[in-house]
Amino acid sequence: VIHINESAANNPRAGTSDAILIMGAGYGVSAHTLQARVGETGCEATAWTSDSSVECGVGVGVAMSHSLAVTAARSAATLIEALSYDAPVLLTIAEANHPPAGDSNAVVVGGVGFGVADYTAQGRVGGTACEA
Repeated sequence: VIHINESAANNPRAGTSDAILIMGAGYGVSAHTLQARVGETGCEATAWTSDSSVECGVGVGVAMSHSLAVTAARSAATLIEALSYDAPVLLTIAEANHPPAGDSNAVVVGGVGFGVADYTAQGRVGGTACEA
């Protein structure tokens, strides 16, 4: 019987690949049939490190909470809400152009952790939602 205690580095940076260490017990004496996954996605690489730890290459993702699962031989274990990605961080805001009076104005925002695709990005200026 295997189990998962915790994961080290349980907040990978959003939009990047990272490795995490999944700690527990009963992972065996070698990596013959070892597999791990984050949420519904298999680790990019799973490396057996000891009977009590497994390294998992985590793919890119965004802020929601994910479970961890490890399968060794015919045993499986899951830890619910064990990993979430760091929230995005806004670093800069700049005007994109200077339109004539009365026209909309565009701004460019910069930062880290926005992800690698257009998920559901939304912006606000004060209490007003951005048009696009």
